Amino acid sequence: VFSSERSAWVPAERGALISARDKIRTGAKGEIDIRVPDQVRIRIKENSEVVVTQPKFYERTLRYRLHLLRGNLLGTTEKDFQGQKLEISTPVLVAAVRGTSFHIEANPETNESAVRVLQGTVTVQSIRTRKSVLVRALEKTEVKGGADPLKPVRVNRQEWNRMKEAYELIQ
Repeated sequence: VFSSERSAWVPAERGALISARDKIRTGAKGEIDIRVPDQVRIRIKENSEVVVTQPKFYERTLRYRLHLLRGNLLGTTEKDFQGQKLEISTPVLVAAVRGTSFHIEANPETNESAVRVLQGTVTVQSIRTRKSVLVRALEKTEVKGGADPLKPVRVNRQEWNRMKEAYELIQ
């Protein structure tokens, strides 16, 4: 974890607090779980990098924001999440999560990102074109470079097997 407070990389520890502008990086065979009690659970998979972004100064409602620079993350919202907002961005898209289980992947080498939804819905918007699509349960979309999000399609069996791990976060 890169601590913005200490301006240094520090080992991740169980129960450690993560603040706005902190970075989380996982290596090969490493992953980390983030939990906001009764709200959200996120699992950052191996070889991933995430930045916790701070709220904009004019926002009046609580909104959790993460920026996935590279890699994969899985997440699920919990029953007390009602009315809250979670946004996960990548270099090419913003995913607005509303009461759901999901998988997001970002590949900076190809400038592509994908969003897969296990349960619920996620609104996915291209950062460049501002066009958006609604992705429902067992669907996926992709954004390539500065293009519009692709029309959502059903996930295949291999993709479902990769994202079903989000069920573990619910337990």
